[in-house]
Amino acid sequence: MKQQRMTSLVAGVALLLGCAPLTVIYRGLFDWMIPVAFTTALIIGASVGARALRWNAVLQTLAMFAALLLSCTWQYSNGGALLGLLPGPGTFKNFGVLMGQAGEDIQKQLIPVESTQALVFLLVVGIGALAILTEVFVSVMRIPALVGIPLLLLYLIPMPLLKQEIPWLLFVPGALGFLWLLMTDNIDRVRRYGRRFSGDGRGIDRWEPSPLAGTGRWLAGLVVLAALVLPLMVPGVNSNLLAGIGTGGGPGIGGDGSTLAPWANLEGSLNKTSGAVVGYVKTNQKSDTGYLKMYALSELTEDGFSDKVSPSSLSYPAEEGLRTDHTEEVESDEYRAEVRLTGLDNNALPMFSYATNVDLDRDVSDEWDFDPVSDTVTSKDATSKGMSYAFDYTRYQYTDKALRTAPDVSENSEAYRLNTDRPAIKSVKKLTKERIAGKETQFDKVRSIFSYFSSKNGFKYELQTKADNSASDIENFLKYREGYCQQYAAAMGWMVREAGIPARVALGITPGAKTSKGYELNTDNFHAWVEVYYEGFGWVPYDPTPASGVAGSQDSDWAPDPNKPDESDSGDEGNNNENGGDNEQGGNNEQNPNQRPDGSGNTYKPPPLAARLPAPTWPYWLAGAALASLAVITPGVVRSLRRNRRLSLPDSRPEAAAESAWRELCDSLTDLRIRFDESETARSLANRLIGEYQLDGAAAAGLRHLAAAQEHSRYAPAPPTGLTLRKAVRAARFGLAARQSRFAQLRADLAPASLLSSWAWGLRDASSSVGNARTRGARALGRLIPRRRSTVTR
Repeated sequence: MKQQRMTSLVAGVALLLGCAPLTVIYRGLFDWMIPVAFTTALIIGASVGARALRWNAVLQTLAMFAALLLSCTWQYSNGGALLGLLPGPGTFKNFGVLMGQAGEDIQKQLIPVESTQALVFLLVVGIGALAILTEVFVSVMRIPALVGIPLLLLYLIPMPLLKQEIPWLLFVPGALGFLWLLMTDNIDRVRRYGRRFSGDGRGIDRWEPSPLAGTGRWLAGLVVLAALVLPLMVPGVNSNLLAGIGTGGGPGIGGDGSTLAPWANLEGSLNKTSGAVVGYVKTNQKSDTGYLKMYALSELTEDGFSDKVSPSSLSYPAEEGLRTDHTEEVESDEYRAEVRLTGLDNNALPMFSYATNVDLDRDVSDEWDFDPVSDTVTSKDATSKGMSYAFDYTRYQYTDKALRTAPDVSENSEAYRLNTDRPAIKSVKKLTKERIAGKETQFDKVRSIFSYFSSKNGFKYELQTKADNSASDIENFLKYREGYCQQYAAAMGWMVREAGIPARVALGITPGAKTSKGYELNTDNFHAWVEVYYEGFGWVPYDPTPASGVAGSQDSDWAPDPNKPDESDSGDEGNNNENGGDNEQGGNNEQNPNQRPDGSGNTYKPPPLAARLPAPTWPYWLAGAALASLAVITPGVVRSLRRNRRLSLPDSRPEAAAESAWRELCDSLTDLRIRFDESETARSLANRLIGEYQLDGAAAAGLRHLAAAQEHSRYAPAPPTGLTLRKAVRAARFGLAARQSRFAQLRADLAPASLLSSWAWGLRDASSSVGNARTRGARALGRLIPRRRSTVTR
């Protein structure tokens, strides 16, 4: 009993260690971990107490549910409990209120969420249910290995909520807890047999590892290593041209304190259908304000633009002023903006491009740095939640004529060096070459690429993307021509780089509806666009996403919306069909495919910026279902093949055939969980089964025939006549199965005990062989390495 208590306690600790991935969902570790730990301890204590009182499995499980109810009542009854502990009528009413409030908090908050009472209550109930399931596996079913299921759930549940990669290090605490549980359980099982001995008969000390235990730990370590490495080798199923998420050590902050994770907190929580207001911006600019930038992505890999952003070495405190180099040949105007953030909790400040200074509160001004390379203001330690600040910025009036005068960017410049690298993909090279053919200036090349992403070329704004797993993300987008801002921005930036021109992707917010508080900043306004570098002009913004998909979309003179009817672009002369499109989906569309069916194109609601819309996942679900089905039916199929092989011996070998048929009958009894003594004679066993199960007809005749065949094979040369052995086994097996419950019959077909037990013994033998081989190898190695001799003389 003492060791069983120890196993239960270790299982509880393993469950709490498995909660590590929840740290990226909930803020305030102690705010939610203490109630969860208290509830888990109460449930484990109830289970241990029930076992001490010799309660059966049903009462033990009910005791754990009662402990969960008492814990929730004591913590969340809100005065509705009897004597402060027992649930009353008002208790369950308050539970319902908390559940409803949790749903509202999920809709309103951004991840990581605040540890409100409602959300913590929801977490306590969920972890409490997993604690009960864990204790059932450990104490009731006595199969601690199944605890891996709730631990795996704790790691997988955050995945659909975050839309980002969960740091693999958060898998390690749960894995270590699981290994600790398995080790504790195996020590308990070994001690039930008394004192342990080594292979040469030497007694093993209490904590001295045995070869078998050492082999088990070695195999367990390999399994955990495989669990960590294999997911990194599996190709992703999403269709994003903006690559993975930073590992995150806090809200949008990298674990090393220097790497920023731009996507980490930009998403609306749980893919809610309505956007959440995150702030307001006021500006004295009347119109065409542009977009508020937060990040600039420069690293391009085969997976797309990586959002693992690090500030450059040129960064300096923002309070010293924002220095930007720009030509004086372009007309410009100076404006001032004021920003108040209410719900945006990130490590970057949304600001219009080419800000010249920013006014921050004194208590936080030294925590924010300006990076002149990316033209962004970020912090390694602070977040923007609740901040208010003002800044001055310059709005440059670019024109076609002026930008055409820009010379090619020097290959020695920093902008070229940091923003022209790209993977070699033949289809992208070919398409880019066709688009820029005959274009003399950098502006005309960029304009031709920009205009390519239009409805007449078959591009549509869609919330669902298509993907061919054999191709890269950019090839899929350029092939199917359906996506949202992330795909459009990344594809254009990639093609501009392919043309040898510096380009990067900017992330930020478009100004939303104008209210008395200023332009509303909403989670629906998160957006991605492109910035192209022009020598002498700086970074010039381009937005290739159709205006119908961008809340707060703004047009520009140098990059007008190519979907407008009056837009004419000389860069499309190379298209392959008479209607100006270069695929069958182009041509003369009666309705702009980038508009809603009702024609209200500009009211089309985009998703939050970080909404990761995956490629169709049904092939993976189908493959998983097929594998699961295969795993379920495999034992039954193997058992059937074994039966056929045993009953297929020729009549020329009567002794072997009779012995094999009798062995098949015994295995059938094992599958049906019918007990028998192997020392019992064949005739005695047959008569007992006929009497105990009241068999008659073919079933009784089959048993008698098999018993007679077994006796004749041992004591007489001639087998009995009448039924064949195959028919006798079939009749006996069906007759005995008919006397069992449907569940017993199904269990015998899907999980035949005779086969599974033979597999288990095979695994034990294999494990023992590995352990023995490892021991022999260690001894051989020890003989090769001479021992150090003492040099002390006496």
